[in-house]
Amino acid sequence: MVAYWLRKAGLKTHVGNIFSILSPQKYHVVHFVYSPTIKIRGPFLLLFLKASGKKIVVHWAGSDVLGLLARRKMWILNNIAKRFVDVHLADGPWLCKELELVGVRSTSVPLLSNLKADVTPLPDEPAMLFYLPEKRYIFHGGRILEKLATDFPEVKFLVVANTGKCCEKRENIEFLGYVPYREMPKIYRRVRGLIRMPLHDGLSMMVVEALLHGRYVIYSKKLKHCFYAKNYSDVRKYVKKIMEIDRPNYDGAKYAQELISYSVRQLLTIYSGLVGELN
Repeated sequence: MVAYWLRKAGLKTHVGNIFSILSPQKYHVVHFVYSPTIKIRGPFLLLFLKASGKKIVVHWAGSDVLGLLARRKMWILNNIAKRFVDVHLADGPWLCKELELVGVRSTSVPLLSNLKADVTPLPDEPAMLFYLPEKRYIFHGGRILEKLATDFPEVKFLVVANTGKCCEKRENIEFLGYVPYREMPKIYRRVRGLIRMPLHDGLSMMVVEALLHGRYVIYSKKLKHCFYAKNYSDVRKYVKKIMEIDRPNYDGAKYAQELISYSVRQLLTIYSGLVGELN
């Protein structure tokens, strides 16, 4: 995502692993997606990069922040390594607040890719999309899906990232497994909305993608033009409401476009400032 938009702006970029970062090629800015400050090698790597004259950007994702908050040992590593970072970014405003708890000041810049989509009419069939990774069934709301399938037998629930091996078979649940990005528009045309209910999350790219398609979103995080759900009762209420709507979520689609534009502007401003400091 980062490299795509910088190339669009005419800046040279390179996407690589830790070994390419340490190569003799000259990079002005090193942007880490996922924080190295909570890794054993993090302080040493960042110190080396700073000594080489690099500007360092760390982009915190939801899993990074959750790991940092859950393990006090990581706090020590992070406190050592964070002093070598020029800019901390976070994938969502709520992650910024969580990072403040451990002394990290960050700016919210969603990790959004070059998403493009057209708003399409809502289907006549009552159907919802549910994100439920197979290996994190409880964390991503597997029990919520089970209750929904029972309470809404007339609604079809399409489940991505899950083959159904870990779940009881239901007539109104269709497990799609891994779905390539290019195939997702077909899935969105089949559903009225997306349900994403993890216990912890960054600003999910899938949520923004669903909004771009004009779909309604029930989300465990507060985001404009989404239905904020704290528990099963909330989810149930909003599923019922979405089934009664016959108009796509045009406001949500517009907001998703604005969110992508905002992220691009923020990145370009940050990079311009850092490169300017080097000149």
